[in-house]
Amino acid sequence: MIEVTYLFPNLSSLRQRGGLSSRLDTAQSLGCGYLEVPADFVKNRTEVAKTGLAMGSFLTRGAIAALYDAESGPAPLPYILHTEPSIPRTDGYGMRSQAPLCWYDRAWTEALVEMTVGVAERLNAPPAIVEIHPGDARNRDDDLVRAMIAIRAAFEDRFGVMPAVLLENRTGQFIRDGASIARFWEHLLSAAPELVGDCGIVLDVQQLFTVTRGQLMRNLVEIPPDALKAFHIHALHRAPAMDNPIPWDEVFAVIRRLDHPVLINPEVHHLVQVGPTIQFCREMLGDECDVGGKGPASRRMVVPVGDCRDRITLAGVLDGDPESAGR
Repeated sequence: MIEVTYLFPNLSSLRQRGGLSSRLDTAQSLGCGYLEVPADFVKNRTEVAKTGLAMGSFLTRGAIAALYDAESGPAPLPYILHTEPSIPRTDGYGMRSQAPLCWYDRAWTEALVEMTVGVAERLNAPPAIVEIHPGDARNRDDDLVRAMIAIRAAFEDRFGVMPAVLLENRTGQFIRDGASIARFWEHLLSAAPELVGDCGIVLDVQQLFTVTRGQLMRNLVEIPPDALKAFHIHALHRAPAMDNPIPWDEVFAVIRRLDHPVLINPEVHHLVQVGPTIQFCREMLGDECDVGGKGPASRRMVVPVGDCRDRITLAGVLDGDPESAGR
């Protein structure tokens, strides 16, 4: 029986950045055992005004203090820091920009690690998971493995614990389909086998579908099961439904066969759709779902969320993958 923990996603309707305590009550009311907090670069005109930094800049210590709540700690729930995804964003003057991910540059990687640790220090608790993204083809698998090692070492140095580090597949980035995910996992196995218990892939099913279309399942089964630590479940960042183009029954059949705990992020943008997305997942997982498992990180969080067999009817949406300013 697979153990599943649900994550309360960062929503467009939330005050961006913020803190952990402000998310807690809503997360628990929805049965979520993890929180998501953004740790991306300066991303909109409000943040430009608050920090005095340009769009796409690393956050300084002063910027972190301006954007995040100071928490008293410890974390009320385990949380994930979602780092810069490198998506196009528009500033207050209609100019679009996209911050590159430069894992091949060791100084850039060090700056991102330092910023991420700085956010956690402001929240007064280390994350259970840090989520990273591949970037463009200038990056290589070995750059990402080196970054995973650096992230874990920095948190161990500051907090005495090492978070899991999960890599998300991204449309338009160099790890985006089944073959590239499998290649990365094989490299991780050979280059840093000590990481494979905690680190791996958070699979965004919608993005994999956007890249592969009718070949979704062929690509999904290319990915070694041990690599799949977590999933983003959504349909264009809305609640999924059985009449979506994504073959959800086949996707969840793969998830049900996994023999390790997984984390599911109902990655929608609006609060009203979080509950229906979680309910959809429960229905698809059925009797084989043990809700409230420990997820990919070392901390176990048992959360009562009701019967896995509850049913709900959801509206269908079209395929694609737009992003919102809230992510």
